Amino acid sequence: MPQEAVTELEHGTDDLAKWVKSASGVAATDAAVIAVVAQISQRHPGWVSGTQNAADPFIIATVKVIGATVVTNEKGRNATVDSNMKIPQVAAEFSVKCLLTNDFFRLLGWHF
Repeated sequence: MPQEAVTELEHGTDDLAKWVKSASGVAATDAAVIAVVAQISQRHPGWVSGTQNAADPFIIATVKVIGATVVTNEKGRNATVDSNMKIPQVAAEFSVKCLLTNDFFRLLGWHF
């Protein structure tokens, strides 16, 4: 998980925030990640506004650089305005695979 996502989640007060504060495994924001973030910002200059979506470009960029998959509860949509875009839509533009959380659970064979 990129540091930017950790920082965003640490502001919460729920169980996820507690878990993030105790977790390890923060991904480095290196030059390769910054290069992808710059490409995302050029293509979608209005996607990040203040703290809204601030970590999202770093999540996509980190996942692209390390060759992983984003797991999210956000559903992609065909938004045409940057501020309305969600992670799956922008990720697809950069050939980054996304899975919904429930699909990830199914992939792992988890049952509830």
